[in-house]
Amino acid sequence: MIVAVYNSAKGLQRCLDSFAAQDDPHKELIEVDGGSGGGSVQILKRNQRLISYWEFNPDRDVYQAWKKALDHVHGDWIHFLGTDDDYSAQGVFTRAGKWLKSCDPYVRVGYGIVTVVTQSGSIWKQGESHGVGPAHG
Repeated sequence: MIVAVYNSAKGLQRCLDSFAAQDDPHKELIEVDGGSGGGSVQILKRNQRLISYWEFNPDRDVYQAWKKALDHVHGDWIHFLGTDDDYSAQGVFTRAGKWLKSCDPYVRVGYGIVTVVTQSGSIWKQGESHGVGPAHG
């Protein structure tokens, strides 16, 4: 999993806790902090046991941070998660892994159910799982 961090300490611990709750023994967490203030570095240091790699260097935007993180990934699949996002249940990695393995070999991208929750805790919107193959044309 790749998480780009920038001045988002508020949701970072919840994001890290939801990663820690996943039961996949091969999971890895790559964190790239674009030079945050506001306590995110302290949170990352406290959770260092969860993190396979992290760096604290300025970048232009979330996309550059993600690109820098890709050099440190060892797994077959990559998941990008925002620091204000989290997994709503344990076992998400295991279920997603089984689903991805069951897909046809041409599938290169998968995306899952996303639930958007408001600050008050109510569900605003929910999506569903899909796999996407290479573009033909």
